[in-house]
Amino acid sequence: MAAAFLFGSTFVVMKSAVETAEPVPFLSARFLLAALVLAPIAWKRSASPRLWQDGALAAAALGGSLLANHDRPLSAAASERLERAERSARDRTREVRRLRARLRTSRARARVLERRRRSAVRRRRDTSAELRRTRRALSAATTTTPTAVP
Repeated sequence: MAAAFLFGSTFVVMKSAVETAEPVPFLSARFLLAALVLAPIAWKRSASPRLWQDGALAAAALGGSLLANHDRPLSAAASERLERAERSARDRTREVRRLRARLRTSRARARVLERRRRSAVRRRRDTSAELRRTRRALSAATTTTPTAVP
């Protein structure tokens, strides 16, 4: 519970500190401070002095490497991988935009085709109704007009 409290309480401090300081040196100093605080506890529980020597050597090597290389440029291979990843992300973004444009175009075409279909149905219905009216008028005209018999 205490660890969770400490972790949670340092979040705000870490957030503001990373905004003002470089991350690698700041984290190196933070881990060094933590190592100094925990050293007495580890010293009491340590099984052998050799373990302490090995741990100190590993910590010094790792810390020195981090501090020495934190502002070093990426290797050529890492730089190439990063460029490929960025290019791939741009290509995917471009493809998504292209597909969205095609979808909008397809939807617009579908709306136009639906309007044309409705218009054709309406014209057919109007033409059929006009044809029925004409037939009725024609049949009414032929039945009411007497034909002369010779």
